[in-house]
Amino acid sequence: MTERLLQYIWQFQHFSKEGLVCTTGETLHILNPGQHNCNQGPDFLNAKIQVGHTVWAGHVELHVLASDWLYHGHGGDRNYQNTVLHVVWREDTVLPEGLYTLVLHNRVADELLGQYERWMLWAAFVPCEQRLRMVN
Repeated sequence: MTERLLQYIWQFQHFSKEGLVCTTGETLHILNPGQHNCNQGPDFLNAKIQVGHTVWAGHVELHVLASDWLYHGHGGDRNYQNTVLHVVWREDTVLPEGLYTLVLHNRVADELLGQYERWMLWAAFVPCEQRLRMVN
């Protein structure tokens, strides 16, 4: 898993959203995943989520491991003060209270991950190179 693939999965919501819960056990609904941020700061801006009965608006940060939040020093960075959700592939540590975390490793279809791996290992210039002759 890479952070870029995780961003793709989040941006296009390619995961099971049925019965979402935060690592704290509270129910989670994604009302708006936010806009992908290519600049400094959180990965997705202006997201909207509902945790329990409370609606939160703010940013979403993604990491392969939950501990990357600490490793990257986001807790002390004012750019991340309005982060309402931390989306991770695996939870390898518990983060400070007040930061909701969603784990995705068990919510993404194996087919998507397999296709990504096949494309990354593909020797051709682009994965669809052999089909270019079929295009008028």
